[in-house]
Amino acid sequence: MHPSWFPNSKIHKSLDFVFDSVQNDFDEQAALFSGINQTYTQLTGGKFEGRLFSADLGRVSIYIEYCNQAIEKEISTSPDEFSFSLALEGQSPSSTYGVMESTDLVYDLPPSGRAVTISPPNGIVMIITAGRDALLESGLLLNDVAQRLAELDKQGEFLKSPRLAELLRSDDFSALDVSPQAKTPEMRAKVAELMIFALATAFTVEWRKLEDLMTFQRTAAYERYLQTRSLLRGGPRALDHNTGEHAESLGSKRSIELAFSKLVSMGPLKYSRVARLHNARRKLMDKQRLTKNIGDIAAEEGFWDWSKFSTYYQKQFGELPSDTRGRIAAGRSRALRKSRTTLPINQRVPSLATG
Repeated sequence: MHPSWFPNSKIHKSLDFVFDSVQNDFDEQAALFSGINQTYTQLTGGKFEGRLFSADLGRVSIYIEYCNQAIEKEISTSPDEFSFSLALEGQSPSSTYGVMESTDLVYDLPPSGRAVTISPPNGIVMIITAGRDALLESGLLLNDVAQRLAELDKQGEFLKSPRLAELLRSDDFSALDVSPQAKTPEMRAKVAELMIFALATAFTVEWRKLEDLMTFQRTAAYERYLQTRSLLRGGPRALDHNTGEHAESLGSKRSIELAFSKLVSMGPLKYSRVARLHNARRKLMDKQRLTKNIGDIAAEEGFWDWSKFSTYYQKQFGELPSDTRGRIAAGRSRALRKSRTTLPINQRVPSLATG
């Protein structure tokens, strides 16, 4: 899993502020980010394999994330934090707003920002979150730089600056290497202070070369994809009702097909099916729905043919729907058995077999 991009320091389980986690579920990996809400859609088929290294230093958090599958990420940031992301590696470029990411680009997302990004198979990304006030009020940040960051559009901005990207990568890797040794709150606060210093310095130095900084606007194809995506997630027949106010902004069906093909390598109708498969999977993994029939859940998402649903599901996630349900049910049973053995005898849960 590309270990060269991850810190070499051995992580001890006692360190709750820094961890190195291998995952086989994209939802579980997405939930490990603090200060960033993410919903993942797996675009390519097969079992998911991921890895996330995280260092939570208080005012600054640093992440390195790997995903073996292409992933669409719907992202929103907290009201108190900036997010800065850099592509580290991938077989093909990542894409945000139709802009192809490279190791020369830094993507800035402001507090309360929202974005939809597309990460390629075997993509690795570094993400830094920094406290809004800590960064904007840093004495090293030029006033015009602070104002530019404070006034960022909620959908963020791409900056093309090889030097800025390299500065951030270098400083972040240094911080990640020392993070496991920062075992006290005071030490972590010091590392966070140094990271704020590094961020402010890097942005200030590069802003003095404003003519070399390039910004990118969202593409028309991306806007078309984003609007259609929103409609499709409302139901599989959305495109059949592409009339009125939506028709003019979305364009022709051909232009929609081209936008989806370019950004997610599939047509809008297949994308709708993939989205509905994800909905079904999340329902199957919901412990409150374990008694719900799998066929009924499939029907809720518009899959009326059990055989086709099962085939689509296995191709998309690398396992049968019954395998997903069985794994969750087994985990619930283990949790119940554990609760019986840890509770006092007079508080133990009665056996399900005896009622």
